[in-house]
Amino acid sequence: MLYQPEAKHIRGLVWLLIGGLFLGGLARRDWWYPDEPDVALPAIEMAARGDWVVPTQNGAIWLDYPPLAYWGARVTGLVTGGIGPFTARVPMLIFAVVLLLATARLGRRFGWGDDGGRMAATLLAGTPLIWQQATNVQVDLGYAAAQAVGLLCYLRGDAAEQGSKTNWGWRALGFAAFGVAILGKGPLGVLLPGLILTLWHGWNREWRPLWQLAPLALVSLAVALPWYVMLGQRIGWGVLGEEFYLQNFDRFQSTTRGHGGKGWWYYGKSLAVDFLPWVFLLVPAMYHGWKTQRADRNWRLLAIWILAPLVFFTVASTKRNVYLLPIYPALALMVANWLRASAGPWATRWRRGVGRGWSGFWFVIGLLILVLVVAGWGMGTSGWDPLRKYPGLMVSLRPGLIVLGLVMMNVGWWSGRSMPRDELKGWTTLALGGALIAGTAMHTVLPVIDEQRSYQPAAKWLGERTPAGETIGYFWPGREASKRPAWLCHLDGRRLEFFADDAAATAWLNQRPNRLLLTTPALATGLNSVVTAAEWRISSTSWVVLKAGE
Repeated sequence: MLYQPEAKHIRGLVWLLIGGLFLGGLARRDWWYPDEPDVALPAIEMAARGDWVVPTQNGAIWLDYPPLAYWGARVTGLVTGGIGPFTARVPMLIFAVVLLLATARLGRRFGWGDDGGRMAATLLAGTPLIWQQATNVQVDLGYAAAQAVGLLCYLRGDAAEQGSKTNWGWRALGFAAFGVAILGKGPLGVLLPGLILTLWHGWNREWRPLWQLAPLALVSLAVALPWYVMLGQRIGWGVLGEEFYLQNFDRFQSTTRGHGGKGWWYYGKSLAVDFLPWVFLLVPAMYHGWKTQRADRNWRLLAIWILAPLVFFTVASTKRNVYLLPIYPALALMVANWLRASAGPWATRWRRGVGRGWSGFWFVIGLLILVLVVAGWGMGTSGWDPLRKYPGLMVSLRPGLIVLGLVMMNVGWWSGRSMPRDELKGWTTLALGGALIAGTAMHTVLPVIDEQRSYQPAAKWLGERTPAGETIGYFWPGREASKRPAWLCHLDGRRLEFFADDAAATAWLNQRPNRLLLTTPALATGLNSVVTAAEWRISSTSWVVLKAGE
């Protein structure tokens, strides 16, 4: 079987297989727009300058994120000899492992034993958002892992946990981890866990530790402030203050930086996908906990850990599904607690799907149906082709889809076979199987899609025709100029020069006959006295390269 608690060597082999699949798949694709190039490019430019303080994009100051992800890419780059997709993603996989280990230790600290903690970590490993973040260059996973480690350390020093004797060292270490979270995402690294702990101690009527949170927050600031001080000295305090406001307060109250237009129900929809399949168990798990465990300090912590950030980000104007990543350990722990502890006919019906509930066995049936769709699509037996915009891609994908369908079929079979005999084994088999499916997709499906999404071949063409020290023109006014990092990651230090109107772009081209300018076919029609040097379609975007006419 995929998972046998009584056979540790089998379980270890499954984890080794999944780990090998994920590690081996990190280099199987390019950086994908929009998020990955935004994180990769500052790391590349900082490494080229030997700079650990000031992030830049295209040579300009770039303070959308603090430096933790950039530092991770730079450290692994020192080992590998340069920064590439593999180098930049390795820290993300390490952060994911830290998050899983912290989740397992939290379950053990809650008194569930090793098996209970491992089950929570296994459920988390079988969650789609964790798969995606563990293999994607973004900043949220490091910030979430630091918060989980911080809460774990804080609990170890908690007075009630220590028999009314506070361990200040462990609590301070927890807040030091929150300082690392600040370096990963900004002030929320300490504000969110601080809010969670404030509400938790308040609910428990523990006033002394509640007032002690403020001086402990100074430890977080001591960890994060040195970078902010060095940054302010380098770029000027006015620039730093303005960017600090825009990246934090302005993002909360407005959508000038994007990611707006989403209603209060947005996070309900995102959890329905990102926390599959455990989302179907979350509501009964929380209901059962409220009915039977709401006096328990550990359950109260989990409830606040889930609800406080959820309400906070729902109120915020800017919304993204990854903002909820720090609550995922609490979600997995809540569900694992219910699967282990709940009893009674209604719980069994819901979990196994025998009654009105939709989980367990019926989820496996749904997975098998999805296998038939994927396998049929892969073998060409279905006329439905959502990739018709990308000629030839469907044919290239078919072998990988067949392999993926076979893996999904086996996961569904073993999960369905285990569920009636041993429900916990069935759910953990499904979780490990989900991670195995994701690891397989990294090798069979994503590299084929990368052929349509990678900017590397086109950027290489541009770099070979642009002398070192020369700029490449870029004419695409408005927010779409944010596509530039995908090009810059592969231009070996060459920069782009941006133009706001067609007259300026035309004048720049005509100053030198060999200059090249990137734009779209629609915008190219407004430029005079130019000829097309190259054309590409990358993902859903068409590009043309123009030069001055002969």
